[in-house]
Amino acid sequence: MKNYWKLLSAISLCAVTLGWMHGAAAQQLGADFNGYSVNLFGSMPVSQSPSTQAGAGFIYDGQNAHDHLRFLYANLLATGDLGVPGATAGVGVRGFFADRTHFDGGGVALGGQVNYYLPRFNRVGVSAEIWYAPGVLAPGDYQRYLQYGADLNYRVLRQATIYAGYRRIQLPVEGARYNLVAHAPDQGWHIGLRVDF
Repeated sequence: MKNYWKLLSAISLCAVTLGWMHGAAAQQLGADFNGYSVNLFGSMPVSQSPSTQAGAGFIYDGQNAHDHLRFLYANLLATGDLGVPGATAGVGVRGFFADRTHFDGGGVALGGQVNYYLPRFNRVGVSAEIWYAPGVLAPGDYQRYLQYGADLNYRVLRQATIYAGYRRIQLPVEGARYNLVAHAPDQGWHIGLRVDF
């Protein structure tokens, strides 16, 4: 199983990297972590009119010794300005597969993200995201999938941003079996870096 997840994460990251090699604009790579988890991700534009963006990533969380999470995801978003200077947003779909030590499942979630850079302090910004899939869209062992989080960003260079924030992923199962944390296999504060190309 460990080799399976290593292969999936390598394939997803290679797929995003190959897209950048074809010369698309505004590609992004990033990673964030805390003492128990790591999130690796990338994104790139698919088209300019309408404006769409694709992304993929992998999250690993080992906070609970009996309930490690391996979470692979891919997004397709329609993006644009919110009509407020410095504010952009994207809404769309996410395909995901999640393996908790004794359970697994995947599905399709709906959601999106918002980014806002303060006009007077254009190096400082905030971002937030939310994704949700009810049980009917998340077949497998899970009752539903919910992820939300927010970050505070600081652009140290034109192409590099550091950030700190909070993320929570809920993949509840029926009851708290096998010493599981039933609702939150990944949660907590993190720090990270995003690089634009």
